[in-house]
Amino acid sequence: MHRVPIECSGWWAEKLRRANNLLCDSCKKRVATVHYTEVVGGNVTDLHLCAECADRKGLVKPLSKSKFVVADFLAGLAEGLDADELEKETQIRCKTCNLSYAEFRRGGKLGCADCYPSFAGRLDPLLRRIHGSTRHAGKLILKTGAKAELKRELAGIQKRLEAAIRDENFEDAASLRDRMRAIHESLGSKDTDDAKS
Repeated sequence: MHRVPIECSGWWAEKLRRANNLLCDSCKKRVATVHYTEVVGGNVTDLHLCAECADRKGLVKPLSKSKFVVADFLAGLAEGLDADELEKETQIRCKTCNLSYAEFRRGGKLGCADCYPSFAGRLDPLLRRIHGSTRHAGKLILKTGAKAELKRELAGIQKRLEAAIRDENFEDAASLRDRMRAIHESLGSKDTDDAKS
């Protein structure tokens, strides 16, 4: 049996509320901020509950009582690694600051700018799993070259999206779709800024 409770609070809960307008499956009054999935023998059960009903059912602790710690998350990823893999993680080191990958996993912080290239082979899958991408694309004031680069990136993402849909890889397709929306928003805000000038 595999259970995955997820509680959202703060801005994320507000974002979910706006996006889905899900009401609690139990009380039907409040917005669902806890999304609980249970898989038993191949049967999947989803529950969408407000924090009060989830607390009453004992599914999760409120986030205010617990903290998400990146170091704990990274250390949890190491569980299940055999001794050889753990040994390799201590041998992989940044050439500049001498931080080992194992130390990064324990502490959750890179030591310097050169750590990323040193650990890229192991960081890329981790970043992809956490953020959906290995490339940061926050909202920026776009320059002319950046706008053209984003349009090229959009074309590449569109091809990858079509391939993901064709291969029925819908999780990747959803993250690619979201990435395209973010780029379109950035391009749209740039076009608006150009019109004002």
